[in-house]
Amino acid sequence: MNRSVSVCLIIAVGAACSAGAPGADKSADAGAAKSATSQASSSRDGYRFTITTTTRVESSAPGASSLPAQVMESEVRVLGGKMRMDYLTDVGPMMKKGTYAVMDSEGAALTQINMADSTGVLIDGKGVKEIVGRQSDTKMDISAVSSRTEALGPGETILGFATKKYRVTNNYTLTLAMMGRPIVTQNQVTTILHVNEEIDVIRPVFQQMTERFAASFGSGDAMRKLTELNRNMPKGFALRQEQETRMVSAGIVATTHIDVAVTKFARGGVRAEDFVIPPSIRMIDMATVMREAARAPRTALPTP
Repeated sequence: MNRSVSVCLIIAVGAACSAGAPGADKSADAGAAKSATSQASSSRDGYRFTITTTTRVESSAPGASSLPAQVMESEVRVLGGKMRMDYLTDVGPMMKKGTYAVMDSEGAALTQINMADSTGVLIDGKGVKEIVGRQSDTKMDISAVSSRTEALGPGETILGFATKKYRVTNNYTLTLAMMGRPIVTQNQVTTILHVNEEIDVIRPVFQQMTERFAASFGSGDAMRKLTELNRNMPKGFALRQEQETRMVSAGIVATTHIDVAVTKFARGGVRAEDFVIPPSIRMIDMATVMREAARAPRTALPTP
């Protein structure tokens, strides 16, 4: 798996969980009222939780078959406008235990750190724009955008936390023109969420990150329309979510299933130093990473 794939997974997990964080410790009474002072104090100390992400891909293309499920376990730390994801299981050569990524919402950047070879890659809108700008014949357009959020009543009780259940359905058409040849893809993304509404943690960080990234990318309405869909996610923290993305292009249907479950949750224990890039890390420029990605074979994600 190349670095670009890992970035996609991080963004997918961020979008899936972009409804905040539970408002109570597992050891506390889940039904007790939480004061504003207590909530503010917890926010200053940060939050950390473990998530399991399962991804499955299906395609109707001739000769295609369902790919084996890929399972990733990771620990997420959130403090202020920063989020860090550490991989707890090996998922391919670039996402091994000990590798992590740091997301900075203020700087609209994501840095992936590979401790095995002491390298890091900074991914920001400006860098992507410079790379894409060299491909002057590539244009992207988003149209037929619609979004609907439905409240489905009480959700599951997860880790002792009560939740509300929602269904969010987003539709849009993506037109990607390369060398004058348009490729049109119709997309439908349906997400079922079990949300605890007491405290927002990830949602503001992820939303600010993606919107600032889009602005720095300078891609016009196309990127802006996609990032604005995140605003339709219900307020709170998704302790569990099931997402199905259905893409139809030239009669071929590709369906991706991403299930995300929070398996542990705790307040505090997060330090500002957790988000500092070690001075021993050698940074690799984005152009080099994208050249590696272009040369990499298009294979299925490995199973653990």
